[in-house]
Amino acid sequence: MKGKQDGPVFTFISGVHGFEFAPIIAVQKLMQVIDVNQLHGTLIILPISSPGSFYNRTPYKNPQDNVNLNNAFPGNANGTITQKMAHYITQNIIPLSDVFLDIHSGDAPEDLLPFICYYNNERHKENTAMAKRLSDISGFQYVVSYPYTITDEEPAKYAFKQAVQTGKLL
Repeated sequence: MKGKQDGPVFTFISGVHGFEFAPIIAVQKLMQVIDVNQLHGTLIILPISSPGSFYNRTPYKNPQDNVNLNNAFPGNANGTITQKMAHYITQNIIPLSDVFLDIHSGDAPEDLLPFICYYNNERHKENTAMAKRLSDISGFQYVVSYPYTITDEEPAKYAFKQAVQTGKLL
C-alpha cells in the first residue's frame, strides 16, 4: 500500500506459522482501515507468509517440505518451497523495509502472554535505540530485549533476526 505522500517503508509479516491466526486476522483488519490518501510512506503486508502451513492447518512446519519458515532464514533460492519463501523475503522484502515487524502469537499448543521484543544489536545502535523506543510506547506490558549474538556470516534463522542482521529496524 503506497501512500500519497513519501515516507518510510513499514513491513508487517504474519502467518510465519500457519496456525497463528491472531496476527493473520489483525493484519487483514489493518489492511481494511488504511486510507492511502492519509498514509505517509508505504506498507508492505504479508498476511500469510507460510501458506502451506496455513491451508493445511499445521503448526510450525509447512507439510509440503516439513520445514519451519521461522527457522529457514536467509533461505535458499534452490531449496525447498519454504527455503525459497525465506530467500524471497530476505532478498526482496527486507531490503525495501525501513521498519520490519514480524508478528507472531501462540501457535496451536501455545498459550502466551502478550509481549513485544526487539534485538539489541550493538552494530546498529541507532536502530536498536529506535526499536526500544517503539517497543516501549507500543502499549504492551512486557517488553523483551534479546541480545544479538550472531555474526553477519551466520544464518539468522528467524525473519526478524534476518532483518536485524541487515540493519533494519524492528
